[in-house]
Amino acid sequence: MLLKQHPFLFQKIQYSTMYQTFIVADNTIHTYNLFLLLSLISAALLIEKQIETRSLSSKEALRIRICIPILALGGLFGASFFESIFQNKSFLSLDSFKEGLTFYGGFIIGFILIFACSLFTKKTAFYLLHFFTPAIVIAHAIGRIGCFFAGCCFGCSTNSVLGVSYPPDSLPYSFFESTPLHPTQLYESILLFGIFILITKTPFTYRFYVYGSIYSIGRFFLEFLRADARGSIGNFTNLSPSQIISVCLAATCIALLFIQKKYSKNYGS
Repeated sequence: MLLKQHPFLFQKIQYSTMYQTFIVADNTIHTYNLFLLLSLISAALLIEKQIETRSLSSKEALRIRICIPILALGGLFGASFFESIFQNKSFLSLDSFKEGLTFYGGFIIGFILIFACSLFTKKTAFYLLHFFTPAIVIAHAIGRIGCFFAGCCFGCSTNSVLGVSYPPDSLPYSFFESTPLHPTQLYESILLFGIFILITKTPFTYRFYVYGSIYSIGRFFLEFLRADARGSIGNFTNLSPSQIISVCLAATCIALLFIQKKYSKNYGS
């Protein structure tokens, strides 16, 4: 990544090199894939830690572990499917998985699958939402760093000292050339790391609501700084699909909190 230095410290803009790929034993490794792998490993370790912390029985732990690949594959499907809808692209071939993913699509399908998993695990959907929240947050935070190196999810132009300029072989360069852009990927990553720290200090039965409400608000405003193709839902173009979903997520968190408090006596088990 070509990083813009502070204009008051340097008479001219200086740049460092972007590391989209690197070589290991003659093999080219994409930095995005590396961070994706790190995000999955981190999520898996957190889930195992949760199993230990929550003192789950061996049978309960096994059922949780069986749900993990189901949720992961469902999330991948949702991320690709919703991307094809928002961008008006075909979803009839496997190549669609290579053309982009949208986090909220995976989140929505995963959210629906949580209710199915609750029947299998004998745990309430409320419990599973709170249980998987830390893993979702940390994986998303690390994954956004991969987006930064890949050049996707880029921001609009800025004169801020935080602006970054992308190299000629990147997607942002094809739109803005060397114009400094907001590193929206890193903004979101910092937001998510902050949420992760916060939910580790939040009572178990409120984790999902803290995450969902703060992230949805943060994502809503970050969307104004995004300059990549945001897509649309029908003819509604005043807000991006992610902004519409953010509003719905915030409302869902409020509704679920009310339901949890009013109707569920065993929401924490």
